[in-house]
Amino acid sequence: ATVAVAARFSSWPTAMLWKGFQALSVAALALSVVALISGAYRLPWSGWAAASVFSLCLAALVQGLGTVIGSFSSRYLKGEAGQRRYIVMLAAVLACVHLLLLADHWLLLIAAWAGVGLALQHLLCFYPDRPFARLAALKKRIADRLADALLLGAAALAWLEVGSGALSALWLHIAQQGMGAPLHASAVMLVLAVVLRTALLPVHGWLIQVMEAPTPVSALLHAGVVNL
Repeated sequence: ATVAVAARFSSWPTAMLWKGFQALSVAALALSVVALISGAYRLPWSGWAAASVFSLCLAALVQGLGTVIGSFSSRYLKGEAGQRRYIVMLAAVLACVHLLLLADHWLLLIAAWAGVGLALQHLLCFYPDRPFARLAALKKRIADRLADALLLGAAALAWLEVGSGALSALWLHIAQQGMGAPLHASAVMLVLAVVLRTALLPVHGWLIQVMEAPTPVSALLHAGVVNL
């Protein structure tokens, strides 16, 4: 909703867009907490998304973090050009992280994780005139594309073995029949994708160069997205 509002009302003053972002962030945080407390874990997208106590706890944590970072960003970036694009991309990162947390299907998982990376590219290059910012974004883009390929391979192997792209079906298959060679290979590819996405050794080069991005972007990366 924040992405749509910021894009639709891009002619609004920046201060109003920030207030709209913060209001919608607080509303999303309240919705996550209410769903967690009330036990409203059922989602209308059966087979694609699923909610649990754990995922809703993480959703509340992510949205709380995003609300704080958004509030700080509105002050930190005051007077900077490109704030509207920043608002849209920050909202896009949070939206994709939420989709990732709720994903119960390989395709949604891969699409959401790719969306996080694409939105972060714009945040990392907030200052496009800084060479190290462009270099960090380039390195992350390469790591993300390799991770996407590994995730697609992991999904294909698991899907062929289980006969379904649903992650809940995968857990049921493992509980009943264990893991054969295709699922072991899928797990290895998934681990390698996570290593690339989270900048673990030895593919950590881009992470130590993101200090060229605005401080709130570093906070978003180090406090949340990299650890996702």
